[in-house]
Amino acid sequence: PDEGAAGLKRKLADLDVPWQQQQDQQQHQQQQQQQQACGSAISLYDCDAATGRRNGEPIADCYGALTYRGGALLALADGVNWGERPRAAARGAVYGFLRHLHQELAVAQGGKAISSDAAFRLLQGAVQAAQAQVLAAQGTLTTLVGAVVLQQRLRGGKHCCLSVVVGDSPAYVWRAASQEVVELNHQPPLHGFHRDPRVCPGCLGFALGDAPDLSNVSYAITSLSKGDVVFLASDGVADNFDPVVRKQASARAIGEGSSRHPGISALSPAMCHKMTLAEMSGVLKAACRRQQQGGSSLSGSGKRRQVVQQHLRAAAAVGPQQQEQEQLQEQREAT
Repeated sequence: PDEGAAGLKRKLADLDVPWQQQQDQQQHQQQQQQQQACGSAISLYDCDAATGRRNGEPIADCYGALTYRGGALLALADGVNWGERPRAAARGAVYGFLRHLHQELAVAQGGKAISSDAAFRLLQGAVQAAQAQVLAAQGTLTTLVGAVVLQQRLRGGKHCCLSVVVGDSPAYVWRAASQEVVELNHQPPLHGFHRDPRVCPGCLGFALGDAPDLSNVSYAITSLSKGDVVFLASDGVADNFDPVVRKQASARAIGEGSSRHPGISALSPAMCHKMTLAEMSGVLKAACRRQQQGGSSLSGSGKRRQVVQQHLRAAAAVGPQQQEQEQLQEQREAT
């Protein structure tokens, strides 16, 4: 928002990066026509009846993407609460994260392959750099999700994605071959315990004094195939696919038997997570069908970008529709 990406580009323009190979004019024009990355910030808050302004302004979310020949850096931060200081926290986190990786990958790689262990150490350093930038910007609290897409030299040029999550902003990949969405940093059940996605601590900023809350930080690595799309989201998108948020089910804590709400099924956190991904997959499948019926191919990165934008629009449509239904229900009960 507010030309934040342009400002980031200006600040990074003077860096001499060996791994960012220069391309000729023709390749550059082709890359502009078929974008490798895109983003969208959508507010789901209602408008104030008196002022006409949308509640929740200024938007505290921030995202950034740096694409390279054969790789990409992605980051998204969701400032906790409303106002200027949460927005400063989110922007500082994204800038610090991307700047650190942009510089350190150039130094660590230098035209040579690096191990996944080294890449994860760089991710850890990027989280620390993001925290330092949040403090320097006098921000409050923010989540952070970041991803690094690199080419694997020992696997026939295939790509992989390394991701880190602090808080409740998730990272996903759309598997083009199987037509499904996979959450990259989902924590599997451990000794019968399921992590509840609605209870998700962790944030950068002044969480524990001047230290971050890294109680739920997680790192992941996954292989990518041709046609896969890596995308990051705040909880504003992710929660609107959750069956509990959509009033399709009620949350069941570990050890509980039935639902506390009559007429609504009680689901465990693991089942809620499964249904969330299934709903996301359904939205993207529908978008793919619409693209194919229109005679368009999904092989180009520009078409894949359109599919992801379809996903974002569909997610944004859930919030206002659900809110309207709840208001109607309240009116009925009052009557």
